[in-house]
Amino acid sequence: DIVAPEVSYDVVIITTPELAITKTAVVTDQASAAVSDPLANNSGGVGDNGAEGSIDSVNDTVRYTITVANTGNTTLTNVEVTDLMATGLTVSLNGTELETDSDGVLVIPEIAVGQSAVLTYTYVVTQTDIDTKGNTSEDEQSDLDNTAEVTSSDQTLTNDPTTLTVSADVAIINAPELAITKLSLIHIWRCRRYA
Repeated sequence: DIVAPEVSYDVVIITTPELAITKTAVVTDQASAAVSDPLANNSGGVGDNGAEGSIDSVNDTVRYTITVANTGNTTLTNVEVTDLMATGLTVSLNGTELETDSDGVLVIPEIAVGQSAVLTYTYVVTQTDIDTKGNTSEDEQSDLDNTAEVTSSDQTLTNDPTTLTVSADVAIINAPELAITKLSLIHIWRCRRYA
């Protein structure tokens, strides 16, 4: 009898942990309760402006949506998204409230292959935002700058660049107005002549 030798082979499994991030902003004007439709931001990397609508008064609200999609072939865990504007606000992750830390770091516990995690929160515009023209960056534009960045995960991302940044900047309409009213009173004295 001929006995065939046992042969074993090692199979290399190649994992490609990758993701894409998008961000949108929808403005609700509190004076008219008008809601703008969102524009989708560029997927992955530095995106185009993902905002629709503009801010023109205190208490206008901006609803931000950040979508992080797993575009690789392995499950991603503990994906950290940093969004400083979300600091101290109630953030929802796929409909469930998510805790944020004081640095605006949002942790997504897990994103399966081909799935997305959707983060949403609402920001209420302040008088300071309007007075300072929203200048939270060096661009000197009159807009409310908001950037989200995927800062880390348990897996080393193969994206290039490995840190993905996306922004949604909402235009601020500055309309300084002044009204002045002048009132003049004229007194007419009548004198009677007595004879």
